[in-house]
Amino acid sequence: MYADESLLYEENELFGGVFNDWRVKRVKKLEHIFSREWFKNKNVLEVACGFGNIGLYLRSLGADVTFADARQDSLDMVKKKDQDARVLLLDQEKPWILSQRFDLILHFGLLYNLDNWERDLRTTIQHTKYVALETAVARYSNPFECKIVEPEYPSELYGPYSGTGTLVSGSNIESIFEEMGADYHRYDDSDLNLEESWSEYRYDWKEEHGPVVQYSETPVVNTWDNIHLGGRRFWIAKNNSLVSSLNLFYK
Repeated sequence: MYADESLLYEENELFGGVFNDWRVKRVKKLEHIFSREWFKNKNVLEVACGFGNIGLYLRSLGADVTFADARQDSLDMVKKKDQDARVLLLDQEKPWILSQRFDLILHFGLLYNLDNWERDLRTTIQHTKYVALETAVARYSNPFECKIVEPEYPSELYGPYSGTGTLVSGSNIESIFEEMGADYHRYDDSDLNLEESWSEYRYDWKEEHGPVVQYSETPVVNTWDNIHLGGRRFWIAKNNSLVSSLNLFYK
């Protein structure tokens, strides 16, 4: 096992720069929770993999990784980096089912780029023992949903593949975990934060009850930079129907 941390750093400006720090901090959190050695021989699925930096790093730890993305251009980049990488074209706006079950699914930076986020999260949980979920969320402690339609991004490789994303509160997400009978722990930890200039990439912020105005229908905006955005959240959820050992939440 050789932990090649250079794989976490992307040279391409689309997924490089500040996102290198974003990846490193998320991976360090995973290694703290599971341990670096845990990944050896584990089956991992990285959805919305982008250029595959995290999955390629986990391969260096000995994990068996499947790289999934809705964009073929992203998967082509993964194969360019590693011709032996197993890739899967997967549009998670549509119903999906795979024959394989995984030890861990990485679901980073995807949920808020989905219109059908609830169906996708349920399907994800059904396919794995553990889910590592990271997403932007609304600032409210109570259930809330806001549709983001055709937001502007610097590249077609960013943002919702269908053109519509959804900003929800943490309570919306946790209600799906509970519905599915999954145990979960949310990490509102400052070691996940990016630099101060990227204030929307904070995890140690406090929610507020709201919205004050009760909407008769789901609000629609065209930008992530709106009054409903709270920041980011990070969860590890455990599918009890597939896990027989390794208690992560009561160390």
